[in-house]
Amino acid sequence: MPAVFFIALFSLVIALMMSFVVGSGSNVGQLNQQLAQETENYFKNLELVVNQDITPKQLELANDTATAEQILRQNALAQMAPGRWGNPLYDAWGNPLSMPVNFPRENVAISADARVPVTGIILISAGPDRIFQTNLPTGGGLSGLFGVVPPSGSDDIVTTFTDEEAQRQTLASLNSRLERIAKAMLRVYKIEFAKYRLAVEANYRNELLSNPSAPPPDWSSLIANDENAPQFVDIRDTEARKTLGVEEEFAFLERLLPNNGQMRVTFQESAPDLHLGATLLLTNASNASPWPVVQLKIPLKGGF
Repeated sequence: MPAVFFIALFSLVIALMMSFVVGSGSNVGQLNQQLAQETENYFKNLELVVNQDITPKQLELANDTATAEQILRQNALAQMAPGRWGNPLYDAWGNPLSMPVNFPRENVAISADARVPVTGIILISAGPDRIFQTNLPTGGGLSGLFGVVPPSGSDDIVTTFTDEEAQRQTLASLNSRLERIAKAMLRVYKIEFAKYRLAVEANYRNELLSNPSAPPPDWSSLIANDENAPQFVDIRDTEARKTLGVEEEFAFLERLLPNNGQMRVTFQESAPDLHLGATLLLTNASNASPWPVVQLKIPLKGGF
């Protein structure tokens, strides 16, 4: 009887131990799944913030000498780091991420008028086995960015993306705001020109009464030389911007760039004949960024 009792007791202990081992393995597996999801979410959120917040606000993710660590430590990105570590350079397991010293960056022509700095992001987590099996590209350009993938069977977590699309959208936004300024200037100019035309034509009709062979008004000459001819609003004047209703557009266009650069809107007359049109020119007053090559020209033609 005692022997049977001890055999039963031994069997119970073994069963409990097996249950504990199986349960522990299940818990570890669930924990690793949660940590993998947390790391993937961190990478996804980082991509969203880069493309929807940082790049549109700054026109570039960072200057061309910034290291990958400096970029990730920007406040907008650092605050998304896995919570238990609070370090943007670590995955959810608390292990350092693998990344290039400098994220790849190139000046890309996204239109005939603009070359912009496009930054590529490469981040690799070793996953639950804490062993990196994914190789970083040897070159510094963007061409090999999307070739960075984990090998078959690896539990590495890899993200790669660029902010090129964000740069294209930013350029479109700059252009649309410049167009709003141009339309506001043109609207006011046309109103003033209509009044001017009426006055000139009235004077011409009066002149015909005494001189039937008087030549008709030379509008090109009048616009270029008559001191009473209307002029486009001086957009350097803040009060004029209020009158035009484009203060917000200027605030957007003239916001600070990296290294205290500024976007500037200037007015160019189509000399010597303004009636052929004029141009608004958007340029970058800073030489610290590839964005100085932006020259968005909006013609101001009125059909006068």
